[in-house]
Amino acid sequence: MGYYGGLPFRQVVLFRLKYRAQTKELVSDTDAHIDFVKCLLVISSLEILVSGSSDKTIRIWDLRFQSKAPLRLLHVASGHTRPVECLAYDPQREELYSGDSMGRIKIWKLERDEDASTCRITVLGENQRHRTGVNELVSTRDGLWSASTDCTVIFHRHASPEQPVIIKHEHPVKCISLLPVQESDMLLFTGSQEKIHTFDVSTVGHEEVELLGQTEAHSLDINSIGIWYHGSQSTHAYRQQDVTIITSSLDGMLRKWKIDQLLSPQPVPAPSHKPLKQSILTRDEERELEELLESD
Repeated sequence: MGYYGGLPFRQVVLFRLKYRAQTKELVSDTDAHIDFVKCLLVISSLEILVSGSSDKTIRIWDLRFQSKAPLRLLHVASGHTRPVECLAYDPQREELYSGDSMGRIKIWKLERDEDASTCRITVLGENQRHRTGVNELVSTRDGLWSASTDCTVIFHRHASPEQPVIIKHEHPVKCISLLPVQESDMLLFTGSQEKIHTFDVSTVGHEEVELLGQTEAHSLDINSIGIWYHGSQSTHAYRQQDVTIITSSLDGMLRKWKIDQLLSPQPVPAPSHKPLKQSILTRDEERELEELLESD
């Protein structure tokens, strides 16, 4: 198993993790960009690694590499005018999606030649339905989900791209994750400040999205939501008891959640009011005090 790490500098570092032996072997160390590496995406079917950077470029790397050698660069794509914050890929449509800090989402056609020596990427279009930065993208069969600092999550439907579904939040949305459950149900988890929001998006586009739960999860902003699948999967859906939600936060904590913990809305505690202290003055003394105050 490999780990692909983007440092807060310009490098992409690859490790080979051997869990049983508890070793982390350095496989590759590549000077990838001229500015910060912001996001990484592995497309295993094409054997490539895609990186996005503050230098406003997207770079495609060959994962069929020799051990200890830097990754071979296949292509550089320019087109963004601001840092590239996130990436997603649709294997059915062979489309790559990239979001930047200005709110633009670009759509690219991504193809690898038969001899795998080169990789072609061409712009198909873009949209700017977000007012500010796109923080995360998730591709599904029916469309693309995006989370933004403009306090919204947007579902861009393939079937009707001119009619996006907008889910508003009170605060910027840093991260999202989608979970198919049962036969046709779909849950959306969003991280906004310290809270996890859980939505039923099974009928998104046809009925109003329902907020199922809101959980105070961390003491500082949540920056990632992951899903850990364990147990069996059937018909591309999971049983709720076989899934654990993992969140990370700027508070330095990783936390695990069962779906049942996130489905019931968390009541906001009512402000506590201390009872007024009874006066220690007698009625006559209170009357005299009132007369003195009035005379002032």
